[in-house]
Amino acid sequence: MTKLNVMAGLLAAALVVPSSFAQSTDDVSKDLRELKARVAALEVENSALKGANDGALLESQINALASNVAVGTAAPKVTFSGEMRHRYLNTNASGTRVWGIENLARIGFGYDVGSGISFKVTAQETFDLGTNAALNPTLYEAYSTWCNFLGVNGLCAKIGRQELSVGNQFAFGVNDWDAGTSQDLINFGYCTESFSANLVYDLNTGTGADHDQNYILFVALKAIKDMTIEGYYSSSDDNIPADTGLDRFGGHFAAAFGGLGVDANFDVQELPAGAKDNASALEVNFDYDLNKDLGLFLRYACAEESYVFTGNRHSNTGYRARFGLADWYSLSDSRSLQVGGNMACGSGWTAGATVGLFLADTDSSNTGSEVDLWAEHACADNATLGAGLGFVSPDVGDNFTVLYVQARIAF
Repeated sequence: MTKLNVMAGLLAAALVVPSSFAQSTDDVSKDLRELKARVAALEVENSALKGANDGALLESQINALASNVAVGTAAPKVTFSGEMRHRYLNTNASGTRVWGIENLARIGFGYDVGSGISFKVTAQETFDLGTNAALNPTLYEAYSTWCNFLGVNGLCAKIGRQELSVGNQFAFGVNDWDAGTSQDLINFGYCTESFSANLVYDLNTGTGADHDQNYILFVALKAIKDMTIEGYYSSSDDNIPADTGLDRFGGHFAAAFGGLGVDANFDVQELPAGAKDNASALEVNFDYDLNKDLGLFLRYACAEESYVFTGNRHSNTGYRARFGLADWYSLSDSRSLQVGGNMACGSGWTAGATVGLFLADTDSSNTGSEVDLWAEHACADNATLGAGLGFVSPDVGDNFTVLYVQARIAF
């Protein structure tokens, strides 16, 4: 910048020289020649300086400097989650009324450290009003998540105590109508836009040679529009006691065809030695939205003898109760058919009704019919009030009713 200013000054001087101090023509000519020579020299030097500071070169130098600076990721993010649930439950069977107010309190803390790495810890407690028992909160969740694990894009690992669910939770459910179900898992997952796979190691009991563990493989195909196909295989290695483990496999299919939705589950459990070879179960759901406010559904389910249902009986199905609000029906060695609907009533209200027939080769106290009515009001984005009434008519035994009223805050 100094040399450029000097050159500008010299040019200005060259312009005013002819009128300065009445110099002679020879002197002026001499001075002009000297000034021109110096200006020419400065122009050559200035051109060299411009080349050394070419824009592209300057940009590359800046980029090189930036690459050597550790640019931090987004600021760490702290998240809180929680639930407070109060449920009045009244069962009137054989002239005996049993009621209570059940409560669930849950609070969770999460921390996102960036680069796909985070952790979450959740504690919870269940208690009944009026018992005045001491509270003993338990650790419900405690896991860390590592995305892009080992530098592989799309590969994540979730390690620790966590919930495990698949599809609409027929085979693997979290039982969140009650206190929820969490397990100690190492869950490796690889996901793309059209495909995902999870390999889960489930340690149930013990360490070393005395252990009870499962290996579960989940695969999901999402490449077909409006359709999901999921499959799983589970292998148990149970040594407490020996030879009581089972293998398990099945699948989940969900699709939408216009206004018609189809959701189906198939599950096969291999039984321990000395029992039958396996026990299987099937569930098929159809739902159809007549309009934005009214929807209908039909559900059929059946299971062989000795089948053990491990899914979610109530929530995450869209119908409030998978096999009735009374929760009395046993899926094993039986068949069921349910029809019902749900309707948006305006002002945050939703209501519905379900009629279920539960059949088996032999009548029992776990077969018969049930009629359910329920309604729910969204008081706020994270708060609801709801109630339901179930009328149960067993094939064996007396009729009974189940009533619940529930207030729930969840975020």
